[in-house]
Amino acid sequence: MKWGGTVRARARLEAVFGVALLLETGLLMSSADAATFVYVGNADSQEVGVLELKSNGDLTPVETKAVPGPAKPGSSLPLAVSPDKKRLYAGLRNEPYSVVTFTVDARTGKLTPLGSGPLADSMAYVATDRSGKFLLSASYGGNKVTVNPIGPDGIAQPAQQIMATEPNAHCIVADPSNRYVLHTSLGGDLVYVEKFDAKTGKLAPSDPPNVSVKAKAGPRHLVFAPKGKFVYLLNELDASIYVF
Repeated sequence: MKWGGTVRARARLEAVFGVALLLETGLLMSSADAATFVYVGNADSQEVGVLELKSNGDLTPVETKAVPGPAKPGSSLPLAVSPDKKRLYAGLRNEPYSVVTFTVDARTGKLTPLGSGPLADSMAYVATDRSGKFLLSASYGGNKVTVNPIGPDGIAQPAQQIMATEPNAHCIVADPSNRYVLHTSLGGDLVYVEKFDAKTGKLAPSDPPNVSVKAKAGPRHLVFAPKGKFVYLLNELDASIYVF
């Protein structure tokens, strides 16, 4: 689970067909009127499903939104929500690689396409930094992570930094202070630790630059505890969870 601002919870679930994001919108509403929406990316249909999560745990369909782009679907449809919860980003893993920006209606959760920007490769994971000014992406097949500036209009600009990694980069996240970025290499059994300049969006290796896990563990997803004291790592290949 993730946190941020007036949003109490945000969860990410990725399968071969897509990603789900949980987000509570309530920036301009009283807590009594706030609604929680779930966004599910489906690569086969290249659509984002929007559902409302009720207080009793039931999910109610709101709409299904097509993601503009090439007709041939990609292998998954990674999603990210901006820190202010006003925009949703959908990464297309079909050529030409791009990320589509949607505006989010705070009352209904519905999506409106805003535009698209280029990605440097097929990205398994996309996320914004904590300011929402930069898009962080990880390419599983391309063995790289990238940083794209996000323009004032919410559209991702061309990548300003591309960093090679050990095989199968998968997850990339900024820490709560926005001073560090962590990303995983599933094939290299590594978690990279980068210093992050929030003003320029520049990544630079920290000291030490990475942490190793058990061979063949397969580091995949990372999440920070609410106060940033702990980091939880899910390893795909041996089904283990590391706590740092």
